Amino acid sequence: MHTISELPEKLLNAAETLAIGNMRQYAQRTALAQSEFASLKAATLRKPASQYHIWGTATRLNGFMQVESTGARSLHIMEMQVAPHAQGLGYGARMMAHILRHARICGLGNITLVCNAANTRAMAFYTDRQRFVPIARFEDAHWRAPQVELVLVCDELAR
Repeated sequence: MHTISELPEKLLNAAETLAIGNMRQYAQRTALAQSEFASLKAATLRKPASQYHIWGTATRLNGFMQVESTGARSLHIMEMQVAPHAQGLGYGARMMAHILRHARICGLGNITLVCNAANTRAMAFYTDRQRFVPIARFEDAHWRAPQVELVLVCDELAR
């Protein structure tokens, strides 16, 4: 796990490029919206309180997670991205297994994330394979598309 200050700029730039490239398909299609989206995403990825879990290198980034503590027993996955060349190879499952081990070791009660409702592949991954449960649906002003907030109660995984 790395803090933002520990990440080399080249690796952070690779994560930013991956996130923006993967997520642009769900943002509004106008050029202005695309530009605003890229700026917002870059700022979000550089939040000082973030911690990064990286799979790969700056020249061959397979995926990453950006997480933040949202309370004494809670973690929010701000970004979970798998590079197109690595999709379908189990990286998403390995990334989730890693963060769940981290959650158990740290005694976390829950993990939350937000997913674009149009990203049906990711929604199925989180709900069907990882046992996240939808708790809210909203339209984000930046995405201009329905978003779903999901939660995984870690205490229930131990049962």
